[in-house]
Amino acid sequence: MSRAYLQAKQVIIIDGTRHTILRSVAKDEWQIEVCLSGRIETKTTKELLSLLAADRLEFEVAIPALQKGKAEKLAVALDLIPEHLREEAKMRYAYMMATKKAELRSFTGKTLEPVIAETAKKLASDHKPPHWATVNRWRKKFVKSGEDIRSLVSCNSNKGRKAKYDSFVIDAVQQAVDAIYMSEERGSVQDTIEHATHLISIENKLRPAGDQLPLPTRYIVKKEISQLPEFDKAVARKGRQAALRDYRGVLGKNVSSKPLENAEIDHTVLDIIVVDEETMLPLGRPTLTICIDSMTRCILGLYIGFESPSHSTVAQCLKHCFLPKSNLKELYPKVRNDWECFGVMETLVVDNGLEFHGHSLDSLGESYGINIQYSPRKKPWFKPYIERVIGTLNKGLIHKVPGTTYSNIFEKGDYDALKKSTITLSTLHEITNIWIVDYYHQRIHRTLRQQPAKVWRDNIDQIPVPLPSSIRDLDALTGYIETRILSHKGIELDRLLYNSHELIGLREQLGCTLQVSIRYNVNDLGHIYVINPRTNDLIKVPSLNPEYTNGLTKFQHDICKKYSTQILERSEIEDLAEAKEIIRELISDDFGKKKVKTRKKAGRFKNDPSGKKPKNDDVPTTDKKVEEPTKTDIPKTEYVRGKLGTILENRSPLQTGEK
Repeated sequence: MSRAYLQAKQVIIIDGTRHTILRSVAKDEWQIEVCLSGRIETKTTKELLSLLAADRLEFEVAIPALQKGKAEKLAVALDLIPEHLREEAKMRYAYMMATKKAELRSFTGKTLEPVIAETAKKLASDHKPPHWATVNRWRKKFVKSGEDIRSLVSCNSNKGRKAKYDSFVIDAVQQAVDAIYMSEERGSVQDTIEHATHLISIENKLRPAGDQLPLPTRYIVKKEISQLPEFDKAVARKGRQAALRDYRGVLGKNVSSKPLENAEIDHTVLDIIVVDEETMLPLGRPTLTICIDSMTRCILGLYIGFESPSHSTVAQCLKHCFLPKSNLKELYPKVRNDWECFGVMETLVVDNGLEFHGHSLDSLGESYGINIQYSPRKKPWFKPYIERVIGTLNKGLIHKVPGTTYSNIFEKGDYDALKKSTITLSTLHEITNIWIVDYYHQRIHRTLRQQPAKVWRDNIDQIPVPLPSSIRDLDALTGYIETRILSHKGIELDRLLYNSHELIGLREQLGCTLQVSIRYNVNDLGHIYVINPRTNDLIKVPSLNPEYTNGLTKFQHDICKKYSTQILERSEIEDLAEAKEIIRELISDDFGKKKVKTRKKAGRFKNDPSGKKPKNDDVPTTDKKVEEPTKTDIPKTEYVRGKLGTILENRSPLQTGEK
């Protein structure tokens, strides 16, 4: 709004650094000095104009009249100034233009008075001309500001006598404000005035008649209140959490300019009861882990299962995010569109759940260059997109499916979710994928004003999509990290043995017994990864009992260990395989007799973590024949079933491998 010129002594700011133009050393060439270091540079006029056009250069202009009082608040733009002040500034501007047009060499009463008289006649007949000294004072401010009309705005609000109060009166008013107004009881201004009056009345009783203090007025009390920050007032009167919610700003969220720059991830328990594939009995409400791209609003990946939120669920979701969904239509033939969104994100915004804190996730982020950004507690607006998409998924899909529990008891009413539930876990996977790919990605987004899938396609071509270097590395990095001893037996993990020719060769190179780092996937104990201490390469090591461990989850393994130890009273690997088969049979036989909480864990034991429909071929079998239980070998069947129910019901998160 000000005029500025390339001239000597002009201060300019280039990329945030102050410079002073010293002199013109040649035609279209300037010598400038860095104010902080004193370093001298030479730039051409063309270079300086290019910096100005690129918004990298600005002129530093002083506006003295706007640096005090209300004028500073008013004069951001001339249109925001009150009408009477704006007209007065225009009148002063007319005198400035007349003075400039006269091209005076000196500014005295003799030279300025004729110009002032002539200008006053042009303005209005009843206009009283200002004194020449006043005009000269205006001129100095006007020139110093770069001929900015805002420098001519009157600062009358700073004039006049200021009311002075005794320091005790001010202290009493501040004490009343703190005690009454700034309290959770939210006292009114009148209550504050009365309390301040009471404090001063007590003081006046101790003072002589000639030294009485004036009672506080409403003006002084409201003035003290107005000087307090609004946020501080909200904290005192409403509480800190309410104040943070009311005064949160849009700067609390990440602003993305390209796909995969920022992604948000979170968990939720879906508002639906899932039933068993075979018996159609209710299992419970599954947990959804989902990740969304902040820029395009496209969903990058998800994971649905009965596990509580853990590193395992986060890792499975991120694995789904990183990899192309090329086999989507093979898994779900009814899906019409392609799920084109995949890749490794630059920043992953998470909350402060325990599953997001740990060495495993940190190692995953460091390996793929992902910045793990933790949002503050109880501030969901730091990851607003994932919170909204979870609500959209529940309302747009889950609440329309038989067996929904709705989000609260008022929506639910008399609806019996247990009796109405008919959706299996595999069907839930299918309809969720269809909803995401064919509906959510294809509909017009309210903020984007276009389809999320189209926004992805239009922007992803402009950047290379970062991908995991190999599936083996990804499997290892998404697993848990442990330290184990490598010996002639191989590596023992939770009563399971792993060994290979590569490990034998590793011992021959580094020693017969050594400590190594391993990674394992809690959803498949059929193999582990060993990190070579010398080269840091990953070595995939299979289990020595693949019939038992292939496809076995840690949850299932923990159940088999408890059953084998407490009921079979044996703990060899063959006994674990036998326990696995017996548990499957008992669960199938007595599935309907258990309560929903137990059936949910039993369903987790039966179902594949991927959510696919179980097949008979997928169930590992043992070479050892499972004999019918006898009184001498195994306790009575009813007792066994009761013990199994107790094992399923009494498991803690730590026992399930959920960290």
